[in-house]
Amino acid sequence: MQTETQLAVIQAPTFYPRTSITLENGRVINEQSQTAPVWALVRGKNPRTYFDPVAMAELEATLPDHGIIQPIIVRVNEDNLLEIVAGERRYRAACKILGEDYEMPISFKNYDQSKADAIAVIENHHRDNVSRTEEANNAAKTLAQFNGDRVETAKYLGWSPTILDNRLALLALSSEVQQALNERKIDLGTAELLATISRERQNMALPIILEKKLSIKDIKQTILAQSKQMAIAIFDKSECATCQFNTDLQSSLFAENLGTGSCSNSVCYDKKTDEELELRKKSLEDEYPVVKFVRPGDNFSVIRIVADGQKGVGEEQAIACKACKNYGGAISMLPDSFGKAFKSQCFDLKCHGVKVEIYKKSLLPPADPTSNSSAEKASTSPATSGTVVAIKSTDTSKAETAPKAVLTSVADSNRVKDYREQIWREALKADVAKDHTKALSLLFGMAATRNISHIQSDKIADVIKAYADKEKDTTQSVSGYAKLADTLDDQTRSALLNGLSQSAVNAVEVRHLTDMMEYLQVDLSKHWKMNAEFLKLLTKSEIEVVAHDIGLKKYLDKSFAGLMNKSKDDFIKSLMTCGFSFDGIIPKVMSYAK
Repeated sequence: MQTETQLAVIQAPTFYPRTSITLENGRVINEQSQTAPVWALVRGKNPRTYFDPVAMAELEATLPDHGIIQPIIVRVNEDNLLEIVAGERRYRAACKILGEDYEMPISFKNYDQSKADAIAVIENHHRDNVSRTEEANNAAKTLAQFNGDRVETAKYLGWSPTILDNRLALLALSSEVQQALNERKIDLGTAELLATISRERQNMALPIILEKKLSIKDIKQTILAQSKQMAIAIFDKSECATCQFNTDLQSSLFAENLGTGSCSNSVCYDKKTDEELELRKKSLEDEYPVVKFVRPGDNFSVIRIVADGQKGVGEEQAIACKACKNYGGAISMLPDSFGKAFKSQCFDLKCHGVKVEIYKKSLLPPADPTSNSSAEKASTSPATSGTVVAIKSTDTSKAETAPKAVLTSVADSNRVKDYREQIWREALKADVAKDHTKALSLLFGMAATRNISHIQSDKIADVIKAYADKEKDTTQSVSGYAKLADTLDDQTRSALLNGLSQSAVNAVEVRHLTDMMEYLQVDLSKHWKMNAEFLKLLTKSEIEVVAHDIGLKKYLDKSFAGLMNKSKDDFIKSLMTCGFSFDGIIPKVMSYAK
């Protein structure tokens, strides 16, 4: 898996696609335009980086007689320039052979950046001489926009899931192997096989493959054997030392370069590997709300959370992120880091990009209120030999004000919600029992909002019968129970009233429950105190958020980090016995007042 400095951030788009553009000579280019001068075009983010010189020469040879036949796709980009979305190869040829004044056939599209990126990938995929590695890189960016959903990404790109997985796997190739693939020195099948081993071993194998012109069958057999090497096994190998299947590889085609010592029992090897991966994943699940296996192509779907630096989100937000449902750990499935755990990862790159931008803006000096700069300026960026002038946009966007308050509470998991709801109900019932007047008022309120049906009638009937004059128990009608209630003393009637309210509290919806607690001004600290049972419902990262919230982390200061290195149970035990007073403290995640 790539390091945080290599992982890209997919930012939320701030550009509204333009429907037209005015060139410096006053000419308007829009969806009705069929051509545009070559000088007015700028290159876009083309996934293709390798242009086969032979194919380019063949294309250039046709231009003097026929020109460009198929239109290129263009759009107005964020800099108000006429950008090529698909067709750079034709653009290059036209620049060289036909000159900058040539009227290039175009198809004008109203695309934003993400749409333009996807179209470029799709367009290149269905053409010859495409760089498969660049195609894979852009497919990974598209995957990130779909939050790692490979099925939806494949559908969006018009690929099968198998093609997508195979393309993304190419991101594990070394730069040398990528170059060999792009230059057609090796075919796609060979590259896909090499992508399953480490980059170091790829570079060892590549010259042998080229020199001996090995077949796909020979390469596959060797790769499969090398994939079971004991040196790269991630599981405990103590039992393997005397195993009959742990043998030196005698006849490997790559033996002199790739090393020896492998397992010939692939079923056992794979089983031990899978078990170890699950153990490593489980070890992180006590620590993080989410843990994922990261495969090739996921490099644009995950990034490490940091407080400062170019991709920093700020100290408070970094703490808040630890309670997010998209924060967690990753287990690498990439050949170069197989089985390695990566901590403090964010799996929502769009959200992360927004948080980074907000933090950057918070660091800027306050805007000068006397400044009166125009909302939008014309672009002066050159396009080849000419200049494109943007037509004034009618789009408006709201200015970003001060950063929003950072949430530092734990995300509501089902286990936390169930626990908290139970505590709330018990606290409310206890307070209802203390105030008969409020209890009656709550009954009125519940009746008016159709929440009185939650009362357990059978239990109320049992109470009336238990304390009423049994000689008057003659009927099961409403009036019959009323006559029985007439015989109850005031103390029993008051207790029954409380029982009615408490019975309703047991089943009322949570939104009504919190509303009733607000009405009674329930002081939750009189009914609940921080305890190990609650902390065990949280991951270690969530516990850190709670500790930050209530001041426990500040109290422990530097020793807190050391405690977090303990197992979850020992971590909780240490917190509960550290001398910090939890009296009167309710963390945000337990509070009913949001």
